Amino acid sequence: ASVPSLSLPLHSSNAYNNNRQQLRPTIPLQKSGTADVSTCSAAAKADALLREMEQAYERTGAANLRPDVVAYTSVLDAFAKSGQGLSLQQPTTINGKVNGNNAKSGNVAMDLLDRMQKYADERPNAAFLNTWIHLLSKSTTTTTGKEASAVAAKEILGYRRSEYKAGNELVRPCKITYTAAISVLAQVGTVAAAERAEILLKELEGLWS
Repeated sequence: ASVPSLSLPLHSSNAYNNNRQQLRPTIPLQKSGTADVSTCSAAAKADALLREMEQAYERTGAANLRPDVVAYTSVLDAFAKSGQGLSLQQPTTINGKVNGNNAKSGNVAMDLLDRMQKYADERPNAAFLNTWIHLLSKSTTTTTGKEASAVAAKEILGYRRSEYKAGNELVRPCKITYTAAISVLAQVGTVAAAERAEILLKELEGLWS
């Protein structure tokens, strides 16, 4: 699928001079393009489209061009599904970044989180964090990397528990959360990881008890 361009509709039609509002790209248009390239496993193109949205919003300040958490989650999902960019995924904890400290990382999820907080001024929700854990399950093939991914998934789940208890309904852990975390542990393949997965399974069952 072709990637919609911000510049083409703004400059290629004479009708734009007569009715600018009708031809201005909107967030739904941009999100639709992001979703399409996600299914084609074109994560890099999805990210490029999102960066166009960021630049356009920064340049114009137009609310209808401002990306939101849905757009950032779509790009993260594209990376998770396509397998592209996983060499950039160095599992780290979430607490430092979300709580406003100076944790630094070069991984895909942390980069998107940085940009989401800068341009959208939004905190991660359940969908974004579930997708992050899903990405962790594909982040590496080395034993050390798999163990680091498990630690990162544990941190994300812990963050969600504490935030939910504090009243943040947006990050409430759910079946998808636990399933994704168990998938990360399954990649580790150790007895300790299996025991941890069993604990998570019991917690998941407790959500409906």
